[in-house]
Amino acid sequence: MTVLSPFEGLGDRERAIFAAADALARGAVAEAEAMPEATEGEQHLRAAAQAAGLFDLAQRSERETLLALVVVRERLAATGAQRRHAALGPSPGLLQQASPALQERFGQPVMAGLKRQAFAFTDDPRAPVTAAPTHDGFRLSGRKSFVTGGRRADHFLVYAKSPEGPLMLVVEAEAPGVTRDDFFETLDGGQHCALVLDEAFVPAAHSLGAPGQGQRQAFDQINRTRLTLAAEAVGLMAYAVHRAASHLQAPRPDGTRLGDREGAQLRFAELWMAVFTARSTLYRVAQQFAGTGAASPGDAPPGAPEALSALKVLASETAEQVLSGALQLCGAQALRTDDPLTRCYREVRSWQFAEGASDLLRLSIAKARLEKGRGAL
Repeated sequence: MTVLSPFEGLGDRERAIFAAADALARGAVAEAEAMPEATEGEQHLRAAAQAAGLFDLAQRSERETLLALVVVRERLAATGAQRRHAALGPSPGLLQQASPALQERFGQPVMAGLKRQAFAFTDDPRAPVTAAPTHDGFRLSGRKSFVTGGRRADHFLVYAKSPEGPLMLVVEAEAPGVTRDDFFETLDGGQHCALVLDEAFVPAAHSLGAPGQGQRQAFDQINRTRLTLAAEAVGLMAYAVHRAASHLQAPRPDGTRLGDREGAQLRFAELWMAVFTARSTLYRVAQQFAGTGAASPGDAPPGAPEALSALKVLASETAEQVLSGALQLCGAQALRTDDPLTRCYREVRSWQFAEGASDLLRLSIAKARLEKGRGAL
């Protein structure tokens, strides 16, 4: 059974990228997953992705690569493989648009795997981060909570509010006045911490733009991550449906198949329809956000933020329902902690909180439409 085929609306370039990702999924991803040592498996997959021309997709700044990334992330996630993430190189994120000096000092080491960074956006409501201007930079005070990957980060991309408007700053982890605490792990295995800033000095040269640009920059990064999560979620849903179908079609000791029973067929159809709907939404929004059909290259049409919010809610919530339904169809054996289906369920459950909790995004969609007239259907 085919796990995924190229989405109908893809152009020739993205279809070629899908073919490359499909070959990688069927070959190197499966081989890497079977290797006993994680490091060896990841190195094998990384080399194969580089040979296929896919490894650096996440490191390119062009908006046009966003649709290609959706294609690759979705297809690799449809394997259900834990080591699939090694196929794409680390992204510099907002440093893609930084000054040459910041790209050289921080961005290039991140892309080379020599340094790690974390995006620090969510304020602790008791101590929101503020940036007080000085003659040669800023003094940062406050606390960021839920900083994903912050425990091992060498530097942080910090969103702060200044008297002249919000801005994004590169903050080195070992700078005076910078500490980390409240380390914890979430259901999906993600590592998080809080970032505490106590009059930490940040040079003006470490600003990613002028004060006032920070909110737009931060939400551009958040929206890209929402699109990434949705692509991963749809891919994992496809894996779950494939697993359920394989289980239902397998012969039992008495020669019958669970898939011959109408009750099982009805449950399976519900899962398939949910994935079909989520995948259709994913590619509509991905093409919109990537600028397909926009007034000028790279410009996302009005309403794209609301569309991304809706997609992220739909994909993350549907993924939990589909994974749960597939587990029910596959039976108790799939509940083993080392079974990929169970691991995938743990992975998608936390995504209803990442990059904006579902109900907060629902409220933002409603306010955009009711108060500002945005969010056209």
